[in-house]
Amino acid sequence: APETRIYQGRFGRGGGAVSTLAHELGHAHFRHPAGHSPCNELAADRWAARALIDADEYRELERLFPGEDFLISQELGVTRHLLGVWRRHEAWRCAPQLLDVF
Repeated sequence: APETRIYQGRFGRGGGAVSTLAHELGHAHFRHPAGHSPCNELAADRWAARALIDADEYRELERLFPGEDFLISQELGVTRHLLGVWRRHEAWRCAPQLLDVF
């Protein structure tokens, strides 16, 4: 089986680092080949979003900071991009009532 390597030095710090690492782990989870396929990128993003965002925590943050994507993503420790991916692709699975929020 091919070996998968993820190099930590590339990621930096903060929510961006965590989101990027989770995204790369998504690629490893799905055993994606090297390169950037739109389908593989979305799958890795969705995997990362599911791994990092808790629906209950999101619901509370949306109640406290309605429509404040930057604050919500900061509190969750993820990028705004990953928050958007979670909203578009995962929120309805975790908590259909969240769809009323946005």
